[in-house]
Amino acid sequence: MKKFVRQLVEEYQTDCPFKLASELGITVCYEPLGSIHGYFKMSKRMPIVKINEDLSYNQQRFALSHEIAHFLFHKDHNTSFMKMKTFFSTEKIEIEAHTFALELIFINHKYVTKQELDSYGIPHELLRYKSHSK
Repeated sequence: MKKFVRQLVEEYQTDCPFKLASELGITVCYEPLGSIHGYFKMSKRMPIVKINEDLSYNQQRFALSHEIAHFLFHKDHNTSFMKMKTFFSTEKIEIEAHTFALELIFINHKYVTKQELDSYGIPHELLRYKSHSK
């Protein structure tokens, strides 16, 4: 996954999920979603990501990165909403989305601290999906 993310960042010249979504043709909408962080859907063959407007900026970055992964890898799946409880999902598609998001958000970090995870609202258990080599 690390190699894929690096190639994507190089191709689009950005590691910002907001810019990357734009470059990929994904419409991003912000709405109050309660406990849902975000979700991805295709509407008339157009990719749309809904992000919870009540999240912090860093939490929105992580949620959008996660949903970009669903666009890239799981377009044809009816992915479940990204709730706090799904952070620990064993489903392959959720693990792939978490891994992509961690690699994108922390692309230039050899190590990620618990404080950094906390600033994004990412449970520490997800760190196991982040590659620790540059």
